[in-house]
Amino acid sequence: MVSHSPDGPAAGSASAPGALPRSALLALWLRARRSAEGDDEALARAVRAVERDDEPHVVAGALGDVRLTDLVGAWWGGTSAVVAVAPVPGDVTGVPPEAAASATDVGECALVTTAAGSWALVPDVTEFGSELEPGHLVTWHVTTVAPWTTRVLGATGTLAEAERELRTALLVATQALDTLDVARWRDDAAGAIAGLRSGGAPAGSCRATSTPRGARARAGGPAAGDR
Repeated sequence: MVSHSPDGPAAGSASAPGALPRSALLALWLRARRSAEGDDEALARAVRAVERDDEPHVVAGALGDVRLTDLVGAWWGGTSAVVAVAPVPGDVTGVPPEAAASATDVGECALVTTAAGSWALVPDVTEFGSELEPGHLVTWHVTTVAPWTTRVLGATGTLAEAERELRTALLVATQALDTLDVARWRDDAAGAIAGLRSGGAPAGSCRATSTPRGARARAGGPAAGDR
């Protein structure tokens, strides 16, 4: 592993502060295309959005050793349920037990159901390079899991409930930042605070067909995606 430069990863980097987790982006794009066929250009755009400045992602585990683009292509338009979860030690809400340990280690996981079964995808990220030119190798470890939709919805609630909780948390956070007048002495914080107020996902990271409600909840809530 290598440390990043003091200025942090460049904007648009998968590891930049505030960037959506890889699992959330994968869930967003698979969810957007779960009921429609896409052309090769749309598929390539989705994979680029997930990989960002990483090296090309690969997949290992229950579905064999393939490229992420191949797996996404196989699932393109054929998923019946997709969600991303962000477990932490002591709280693995919604995560199937088969993947709980590995998902908690990295803090994220994508869950996918198709006509062929259900799987958990956990990204393993290895950093390489220098402080000035860091890079990332990403392997998605796929585990076959039992049906998970009831577990996730029962644990996290509906999308509307997630949005209400998210907006409340954002309101509390922005009020605290305003009280501290952070934007006055941190020039780089003004834009971030404005983003918190809007509750939106970073521009260009979400599929254009995602609803505003879905984009808001997926960007900051405990689970990304819906049935």
